[in-house]
Amino acid sequence: MGRRKKKNVQPAAPVASPTEDVSFTELRQQLSDLKNARGSKNRRSLVRQFTTSITNAAYAIVFSPGAPTPAIEYVQRLMHDSGLQVEILGPAERDGDDPRVFMRVQAARGLLEQRAEECGLLKEEVGTGLLREFVVPPPLADRDDGSGAGHPGGQRHGSPKFAGYDSLEFFLPCEEMQLLWTTLHLVTVTDEFYRLLPAEVAAELPRQVGDDLMSVGRSASVIDELVPLHSPDQHRASYRGIFSFDMTADAVERVRRYHGSKVALYFAWLIHFTKWLLVPALFGLAIFLHNFFDPSTTIDTSLLAPPFSIGMCVWSALFVIFWQRKCNALCCAWGTSGEEDTSPVRPEFWGAVRESPVTGRPELYYPAWRRAISQGVSLLVSGAMMCVAFLTMLCSLNVQGYVHENSNGARYIHFPSLHRYSRPGALFDQLGGGPYPVLLPFVPVVGHAVVIAVLNKVYRSVAERLTTFENHRTVAEHENSLITKRFVFEATDCFIAPFYLAFSQQDILLLRAELISLYSVDALRRLVLESIIPFVMKLWSMRTTRQRLLQRLAVAKKTDGD
Repeated sequence: MGRRKKKNVQPAAPVASPTEDVSFTELRQQLSDLKNARGSKNRRSLVRQFTTSITNAAYAIVFSPGAPTPAIEYVQRLMHDSGLQVEILGPAERDGDDPRVFMRVQAARGLLEQRAEECGLLKEEVGTGLLREFVVPPPLADRDDGSGAGHPGGQRHGSPKFAGYDSLEFFLPCEEMQLLWTTLHLVTVTDEFYRLLPAEVAAELPRQVGDDLMSVGRSASVIDELVPLHSPDQHRASYRGIFSFDMTADAVERVRRYHGSKVALYFAWLIHFTKWLLVPALFGLAIFLHNFFDPSTTIDTSLLAPPFSIGMCVWSALFVIFWQRKCNALCCAWGTSGEEDTSPVRPEFWGAVRESPVTGRPELYYPAWRRAISQGVSLLVSGAMMCVAFLTMLCSLNVQGYVHENSNGARYIHFPSLHRYSRPGALFDQLGGGPYPVLLPFVPVVGHAVVIAVLNKVYRSVAERLTTFENHRTVAEHENSLITKRFVFEATDCFIAPFYLAFSQQDILLLRAELISLYSVDALRRLVLESIIPFVMKLWSMRTTRQRLLQRLAVAKKTDGD
């Protein structure tokens, strides 16, 4: 039997160890060479080496304009001592006029593997396809046969073998970003950091056991924000299917791989909702065409309207049930079921240090009675803003003429000084008897919609501050409290007027006019604020960036000519 001809394998460039002083550009080139490597043995060896090099996940620590230079150098040193790769980008090293200093932070894959084991990250097990908590594999020298042969994923007998461990894409982009975020918030400060700050600033900072650098840096006005850095190609690829109306599971999976399960679940709901809207849309179109070709029939006299209304009630109930089933299936497939039960502790959580009655270790404790007081303050502030929204609604209904002398509760909600503008021939006559009948009757509803949008935006920041003031322990508790506040306020702000017309006035014609006006104006507002203005701003930014680059190029050419 003839000897098998050996394949001509081109060796790839060696990957640098984390102790070598290698630039990020060189490491990215090594990653590119590694992806082009051929031969399983050569590739596996290179993958093992690359676990000591940086991953693609990156965050930018944005320092405040007045941050002391020694404090920035301390943060850089602390990050490096924690095993992270850092790169300082000042105004001179990057394009733009922002005077702030940026620090690009990345981590080696080995560090992220340790963090994944500590966090209990779920990965797919070879053979069974089940999700198991990730375990860092032993080094090559500790393997049973010294070579790792016969051990998929490079692990010993009896330990989990994870699918794709030898791949450069073993961790999803969203998982890398989450693990790096966790690593950054585990970096704790020492007394040296407080000595680098101005005395008056350091005196006002509460010092606790295990203060993380990100929280203390924000409180000390040293760090402005922590910004995740996108990979442009992966970012565009993740949304390509969604924006091309690809309503398949693959489109949602691409979003999940890059943005995580929370964002993917939103798009999964959006696709599910869009598909289910096809049924009432077709029936609604049929009713519209029937009434259109039969002039004697209106929406108030159509015999198809009652069955359609009953069908919409049944449709709503079925939609919720089927979405719950789909949501549970996606959570099981993604390994996020019961995630709230293991929600991490918020880095901003503070309290008194005490010995845990369960573990016996020091922990931060915040008494429930103090949180109850802060929640009472939140209730009072939210109630005051709801009163402002209710007063705005009353003013709008009076100006539109929906509230008059004979309305229910007119003694308390009728404002004659405002209602006079809606009388026949007045400025805002809804029947078109006043001046500019095409334009002015829509001014009150447009103003009401604008005030609703402004109040919602203001309360969004107020709710965030109130929820932070309540000092919830876990991220899930914080998010649930914030969602509850915003939902109650925005639902009251938006729907209190239709509820009044439907259940107090019991006027179906006024209710229909109010709903059509509010939803039409709100749709137009969203189109302008969320699509047209961002598109114009993007074009303007591209234009100014191009002009700035051309100016720099002209200056460089002039300098070379001199």
